[in-house]
Parts: sequence; C-alpha cells; structure tokens
Amino acid sequence: LYPAPEARESPVEQIQSTTAASFGLTREELLSPDRRPRVALARQVAMFLARELTEESLPALGREFAGRNHSTILYAHRRVSDRLAKDAETQATVKALTNRLGHNNHDRQA
Repeated sequence: LYPAPEARESPVEQIQSTTAASFGLTREELLSPDRRPRVALARQVAMFLARELTEESLPALGREFAGRNHSTILYAHRRVSDRLAKDAETQATVKALTNRLGHNNHDRQA
C-alpha cells in the first residue's frame, strides 16, 4: 500500500558520492584499493571532508571507507591539509565540495 522509503545516503556516503563524482569517479572506485594518483587524491579529499564535516570517530570513518585503518584517515587528513596550505587547485576543490555538501563555513582546519 505504501511505497518503500527511499534509502538515504549517510552523511559519509554523501561525501563519498559527491567527491567521487567531482573527480569523475564512482563511489565504488573511490572505495577501491586503486592507488592511481587521481583515485588516491579523490579518496584522501573525501576522507578529509568526512573528518571535517562529520562527528564520526577515526575508526568509524575507517570502516566507512571500505574497512581502512583509522590511521589511514589521519594520514589523508594531514596530506590534504598540507595541500590546502600550498595548492590553489586543492583549495578550490575542497571549497566547492564543501559548498555542494551544504557546509558553507569550513572552519575546522587543522
């Protein structure tokens, strides 16, 4: 009688999907073990945004990223933070994604 409720993406899944799309990838590619630079950068940006824009713990975020270790999330966050300090393209990408995800004030930078 009633339509099934649509499965909504969790905030982390939304970050993953939005980030993957902006890099021309699927969410599955983003979560894969692929280490090509384009995929790795997209994954690191998604991990950075997930840490910045959610209250999830590092171990919980690791689980959301295909069971990766929490230290991988920390490493990705540091890498993207370093790139943000030096690279205008990374700054523009992170800002655009943050805005697209509905977080206009990205003020929790490390």
